[in-house]
Amino acid sequence: MSQIQQITQFQCAVCNEPIKFDPENPTTFESKTTHEKFFGMQLTTYRVAHEIGNERHVNTVVVDHKHLFRGHKDAFVEQIDKLEEEKRLWLVSQKPDALHTHPYLENVFIMDRIDSWVMEGLGSEKVRLLELARLLDKKVEEAERVYETLPEEMSFTIADQDLRIWINNSRVACVTAKGAAAITSIKILLKELTKNTHRDAIPDKRLLILGLHVISEYPKINPEILIRLASDDRLYSKIEFGFIPRIPSIVERVERKYPFAKEILMPLLSGTASVINLLEQGQIGKISQIFDMLDYVDRRGLLR
Repeated sequence: MSQIQQITQFQCAVCNEPIKFDPENPTTFESKTTHEKFFGMQLTTYRVAHEIGNERHVNTVVVDHKHLFRGHKDAFVEQIDKLEEEKRLWLVSQKPDALHTHPYLENVFIMDRIDSWVMEGLGSEKVRLLELARLLDKKVEEAERVYETLPEEMSFTIADQDLRIWINNSRVACVTAKGAAAITSIKILLKELTKNTHRDAIPDKRLLILGLHVISEYPKINPEILIRLASDDRLYSKIEFGFIPRIPSIVERVERKYPFAKEILMPLLSGTASVINLLEQGQIGKISQIFDMLDYVDRRGLLR
């Protein structure tokens, strides 16, 4: 019976195939990251992969202390057995779609110069993104021949596009901006998303898009909010709260300090939505207050 409880099951976010792995057996997953408790739950993030045809589907999932699947963080496809001469830049097809307008920025993308992918967060319709990325790659190659060690931050001009880039090993994050108002915030977001915790992991496009929405409303937002959004895997988990009848009284208490508590805590505590889900469903403008409220609930031990 104990052996059955060790097996975690979920559906691949790419192809919907059922996936099983054993959290106690490192040979069944690629990596894991243990987190602090979140609303009383001990959560761990695992990266699990399987192969179909000439594709490798990599899922990053959040699992609780009972080894139950709690949510997807991200998923992506890798091509395998690809010949080197066929290698070319390809556009990451993760949802949601890229933005096409932003009050402070023109273009935002992340690329990996080894794995040859490009992730578009914001794109001007007048710019051919993949061609811009190819030309940027050549500019970085030139810089590699000039510098002993590449600077972490650089600027280039391609056509009439003034590019600001941040480099982390093979990852390059690029921005063209309408002015300086949001540069610090987008720099913080992109540097966090391009950290190579796992070298072959593609950043979650959902977080890039959510971060761009945050910056569109608050161009000088507290950096800790963007860092938490980009790095806290617990935000993907749905909550298992065993005392459903207590939810109305908990919400009523929290509403005294946070008037919007009901629209966040009711779906969160009932297990119908994660924090990421709620942010994507129109709550992104209250992200600072939501994070503050979640910390308040945890500090006060209201779920015990």
